[in-house]
Amino acid sequence: MAYHDELMAHALDLIRLSPPTEMHLRRAVSAAYYAVFHLLIFESTQHWDNAALRTVLGRGYDHGLMRTTSNRVLDSREFPYTNADPGIVARLREIAQGFGSGSI
Repeated sequence: MAYHDELMAHALDLIRLSPPTEMHLRRAVSAAYYAVFHLLIFESTQHWDNAALRTVLGRGYDHGLMRTTSNRVLDSREFPYTNADPGIVARLREIAQGFGSGSI
């Protein structure tokens, strides 16, 4: 099981506790955030040609920069996507909203 899948499974286990405490819910949100963070890293590094360097490349990702970039993607003045597939743009913005919104 990939690390991001383990983190998401952990988040789901925490919210299934009966009854979940505030601490469990906060920890679940944190685990889910890190699951998304590591999923994005995993998916993007899989396209790197040199498989031996994928782990090293993944270590270069930064939460703050990713959040800032996600917020910029949501700004249609900066990224108008004029000739892009509207379905892909909608999905990209949905991911950016979840990661960059500052809600976590």
